[in-house]
Amino acid sequence: MKDIYQGLNEQQLEVVKHRGGSCIVVAGPGSGKTRSITTRAGALVREGVPPESILMLTFTRASYQTMLKRAKAIDPRCEFLTIGTYHAIASKIINQNFHLFDKKRPFTVLDGDQPATIISEIMEPIKGVEKNWPRARSIAKVISFAVNTGQTIEQVMLAKSGWAKYADFIPQIEKIADLYARYKYDHSMIDYDDCLQYFGALLVDPQIGPLLRQRWRYVMGDEHQDTNVLQLNIVQALAMDGMDLMVVGDPSQSIYGFRGSAPATMTQFQHAYPDSRVINLEVNYRSTPEIIDLVNAVDKKMGLPFQRTLVSGRPSSGIKPTLVDVMDTAGEAAAIVESILKDKADGGEISDHAILVRSMTSGRRIETELIGRQIPYKVMGGIKINEALHVRDLLDILRLTQNVQHEPAWMAVLTRFPKVGPKGARPVIDLLMKSANIAEAIDVLEGGAVPSKVSFQPLADALRDATLAGMPAEAVQEVISAMKPIWSAVWFEDWEARMRDLDAINTIAEEYSSISDFITAVTLDGSYDRATKDQAQMPDEWPLTISTIHSAKGLEWKHVHIPGFTQFSIPSAMAETDEEIAEEWRVFFVAVSRAERTLRLYKPRLSNNGKIIERSVFEETIQRFVERENGVKAHQISAGPIETESRISIPALRPSLVQR
Repeated sequence: MKDIYQGLNEQQLEVVKHRGGSCIVVAGPGSGKTRSITTRAGALVREGVPPESILMLTFTRASYQTMLKRAKAIDPRCEFLTIGTYHAIASKIINQNFHLFDKKRPFTVLDGDQPATIISEIMEPIKGVEKNWPRARSIAKVISFAVNTGQTIEQVMLAKSGWAKYADFIPQIEKIADLYARYKYDHSMIDYDDCLQYFGALLVDPQIGPLLRQRWRYVMGDEHQDTNVLQLNIVQALAMDGMDLMVVGDPSQSIYGFRGSAPATMTQFQHAYPDSRVINLEVNYRSTPEIIDLVNAVDKKMGLPFQRTLVSGRPSSGIKPTLVDVMDTAGEAAAIVESILKDKADGGEISDHAILVRSMTSGRRIETELIGRQIPYKVMGGIKINEALHVRDLLDILRLTQNVQHEPAWMAVLTRFPKVGPKGARPVIDLLMKSANIAEAIDVLEGGAVPSKVSFQPLADALRDATLAGMPAEAVQEVISAMKPIWSAVWFEDWEARMRDLDAINTIAEEYSSISDFITAVTLDGSYDRATKDQAQMPDEWPLTISTIHSAKGLEWKHVHIPGFTQFSIPSAMAETDEEIAEEWRVFFVAVSRAERTLRLYKPRLSNNGKIIERSVFEETIQRFVERENGVKAHQISAGPIETESRISIPALRPSLVQR
């Protein structure tokens, strides 16, 4: 029989062999926590514990599948473990016992935008026309956050600036929340939050709870630092009968405060069960000692409970993390790409590199540099630059200045106007397509012949001003200025974030001398993305990754690049309270602990408008553990049109389709 304990370190063996009572496993990044808990599950099954009596709770389907696969490799009987995400396990238990909720049939789970759709119908007779109501999707988020954090609607709305502006609607939103809950129950529907609430209600019921809990003898909860109030209640309810309960997590990696989680969930568990055994997994098998020194410095700065010191399980590389000083974002993008290409020239793979950004807005300039160098990449935690609707609208308006016959562009920009759908836009487009040039199209938009009650004057202004602009950046600014009343009304909930995207596009446009060149450079993004999907044609060019730090959690790469290591980026300008700053430290911890071999942070000196950028307050903590490097300056080779009498015959280039 295979020795399942071979290769485990002393701390991991403690986890695997723990029996009886509650246990807290504080698992540092790259410390082999998944192997530890799956080996424990396999060992229990080998000892004769029925696999179905072992409950393993995870947060994502991917982690559940990984854990199940590893456990089955230890013992095939682990196929019958009770394992899944909190929501999946909860919904299964609820629908096995729908009769306990006085229902005659199982519940159906609402998905995607369905809660917002129901709320939209509920709020319609309540709201008036005299006030600017929040959207149904926003109300759904408020209700969900309140449920997940155990707060009232009023507490949630007053605590967040984005929702506080709708404080006048608190009584109505409270009523909508009540009607929404009643609607779901009457129609045998539950949303994701209900899954956790209903499961928790079953567990704590004096009669039902013991009958349900007796199904499981061992419970393991993964990523406990990411649990919210509902999930914490479930975990604590499972331990009511003195069950063997193990929670695994890392307070330093609690970065989902916007979902209601907090690092305090682990200390709350310890306070609730003070006799819990605490096991630290401190050996990091991912990163070099030089990187771990920096990671430890960040970890200790946070002053979180369960203090530990991570130790690298890898040999020293002699290469410290690098802090690269660059002039601006253009220089930053160039420095990142030069580093990646140098590694490729030395025999490395592009796919071994990841660029971790605080938000996708800060990654836009880097995207265009990758496009210009024809480097394939994929995006995680965001959308590519020409996939964002507001950016696509901007580009479509610029396309129309170059090609008035671009029918898809007309359809896209016209239907962005309120109360204009494809059917309403069609007769307008039919008129526009008769225009010989952009001036005639502008006349159509401004004239009385347009078969629409909607005024398209903002679009006409945008087209005229962009056409008269001398340079692409000026044209971009003119389009934004003209269309801002329309776009800010359509995307009023997150307009500030979208505006930052458009500002980033404006910065990119400053590097081009013609609108057509600018559009081509940005549009090529899509073609490169498609090219990376055909790996049969490009087996040696798997894409590198651009990811938000939040989406990078749990992942690792040989080489990690972190741009924007400046104040108001890392930490974010949105972080104002002590808790928000504390979460920024945890976000930074997650970012720097993703790297295996090299870690490079980039520090622009100047903003896009030429102002000096403050250095990050985090820099002082890591400066002893980094080497400094002067980054390359961005450069651009400008080449004008070729002057010659020669012409290329396009028909002559086409292959003959007729046999001669």
